Amino acid sequence: MKQLNIWKTSFYTMLAIAAGAFTACVDDDVDKQAPTLELSEEAVAFTGTATEDATVTVRSNRQWTVAYEDEETQKEWMYFKVSGNEVSEGIYNGDGTVKITVGESAQPHMGRLIFTLSNSYGELYRKYLTVTQGNYVPPTVGAVGKLVEYILGNSDLSGAVGSDKAMPLQYSESTIEAVILANDAAGNNNRKLYVGDNNGLERSAIVLYGADFAMANDPVTKYPAGRKVTLNLENAKYYAFNNVRQLTDVVVTVGDEEVELVVPSLSVEKFNTGDYQAQYVKLNNMTPAQSFVGKPWTATESQSVTLNDASGKTLTVYMNKAQFATGFADMYVADKTGTIYGVAETYRENAQLIPTKKTDIAALSTDQGGVRIPTRRRATRSTMNPSVRPTYRTNRLSPTIRAGRKPVRVQAKSPTPARAICRSAPAENSAPATTVLRARTKRSSERTIPP
Repeated sequence: MKQLNIWKTSFYTMLAIAAGAFTACVDDDVDKQAPTLELSEEAVAFTGTATEDATVTVRSNRQWTVAYEDEETQKEWMYFKVSGNEVSEGIYNGDGTVKITVGESAQPHMGRLIFTLSNSYGELYRKYLTVTQGNYVPPTVGAVGKLVEYILGNSDLSGAVGSDKAMPLQYSESTIEAVILANDAAGNNNRKLYVGDNNGLERSAIVLYGADFAMANDPVTKYPAGRKVTLNLENAKYYAFNNVRQLTDVVVTVGDEEVELVVPSLSVEKFNTGDYQAQYVKLNNMTPAQSFVGKPWTATESQSVTLNDASGKTLTVYMNKAQFATGFADMYVADKTGTIYGVAETYRENAQLIPTKKTDIAALSTDQGGVRIPTRRRATRSTMNPSVRPTYRTNRLSPTIRAGRKPVRVQAKSPTPARAICRSAPAENSAPATTVLRARTKRSSERTIPP
């Protein structure tokens, strides 16, 4: 009976502690008040002439967090440090301050910090702090961006799904200016030319499709990336193929002016929104899935290679058949972490990255594929007198096996690996390089090992 009372006392004590801990998690009086999140500044500007910092005060009666809007890009030129009541990692309660620091830079930058307010039920709303450095001029929607807006807002074009249902574009502008963002340099892009405003904005690029853009027609020379072009849209037709916006019958006039490409640095999360379709982009700190390591980037059939970021988010990389994507020959997926480049596309509802040239995947590649090294087959009881326990003695060339007094016949097969003789790469526009494999294998011999 005494023991039972002890257990009852312990049980109620634990119950009281748990109830107190639960009620301590949320201040009922505070949680019933209107949630507040105020920033002392809406924007912070730095000159870029030296290392600078600024402090923003946060006033709140709830838990809040702060994060980069685009961590991959913003961490290259700025960082922040939070001071306040940190109730758990990265989560702050009540008032606090955020110190923002930037280094000296001649290049202008712009980024935003996202402040998220939450209560015991979850996220309530967000506020943004804009951070600029140098003489930053925000990009504006260009000619291609306006064209994409027209396409997305035109209900008549929504039925143009597939090349057999292509419809006249009927755009108000007969010609527009653009920049070539990427081409079919390595045969991985299926006769596509990617053009856009070259300002890094979402929905500011589009795909041009045609036989003249194919790798066989030397697009690197005829349609070099970074060159300004004029697009004649008078006879242009539009259709969506697997949710990729495409134009055909566009007359492209390549100008002499060349510009530096603006290459957005995206997180996997932002890339997978599909908003950067047809743009040439990059993703940092990507690691190939182990199931692809050591395998060729291109294979007999087209394939999707999976990469992961540090948090495990997945990026899909499309690779065409090896017979078409010849620019990626002899490139194997490496067990590395690095930056990958390519054009953003979609396949139905899923975003995918399509590399355009060797350098796009160079940081995650090796010229050595997975090679299985042949090993000797070990002797087993099936090759010996099963009634006698074998002992082994090894000389410099081959094992000598003693099994009692009876001679043992061992079938010795010593294959040597095939030797590949690779001829030098052919000149441009000549036939592809050939590889001649000559396999040399020693003949089998039966060897008697004396007792």
